Amino acid sequence: MARRTFAEYKAEVEHALGNTPSAGITTAGIVADALNSLCASRSWKWRRGGPVTADLTSGQEYVELPLDFGELTTIEYPGTVLRGMIPTSMATIERLRASTVSPSLFGFYYAVSTGNIDEAFPENGLSVPTLELYPTPTATVTDALRITYLRDVPEMDTDTDIPQIPIWMDRAFALLCRAIAHELEDDDASSAARKAFDRELADCIRRDASSQTKYGTMAGGLYPHAEGLDPFYPSNIGDPT
Repeated sequence: MARRTFAEYKAEVEHALGNTPSAGITTAGIVADALNSLCASRSWKWRRGGPVTADLTSGQEYVELPLDFGELTTIEYPGTVLRGMIPTSMATIERLRASTVSPSLFGFYYAVSTGNIDEAFPENGLSVPTLELYPTPTATVTDALRITYLRDVPEMDTDTDIPQIPIWMDRAFALLCRAIAHELEDDDASSAARKAFDRELADCIRRDASSQTKYGTMAGGLYPHAEGLDPFYPSNIGDPT
């Protein structure tokens, strides 16, 4: 089954409106808004990116995160049991940095900051996510941190581009393009397309959740039921007589 392209999603917008959008609104912009809205609506499993490694630089109090970084899922300092990674707020990081007390931590406090601007390309807005650290690293360590995260899906540029979403979300995405077109053009936030999208979204959430339904033995559990049972832990109780 062929995937829908950027050109076809723009055609969905024009078909929904019966014409091209009004001045100041473009079909490409509507499709981009729909893609961003769809991806931000949930922490979808298919957005998972990584794992990636990051270097620590002596004297540098932050680590740059991947440009497609959306949400942090896990962070580790592998290779040593003495280096822990402790999540905290940016306010706490700033308070600790301003303190005159010497740190005694065997590891780092960290906070994600997405409010950074690349001074060379300020027109891109907040485009440089960072992992702020305390204390400041005193040594340069290559591949020190191991990070997994949820990606921000890139926008489409050329007519042949295909959105980086699962194929089973194509219909929902097309409906959302139509719904946002009506909202921007007609101020109609309860169009038939929006209602159809809401129904389709429920199926997408269920499909996303079903990508993995088993996560091993529950904490404190004896063994996974209905799977390879350990013979030392029989699944039935013998006749007491």
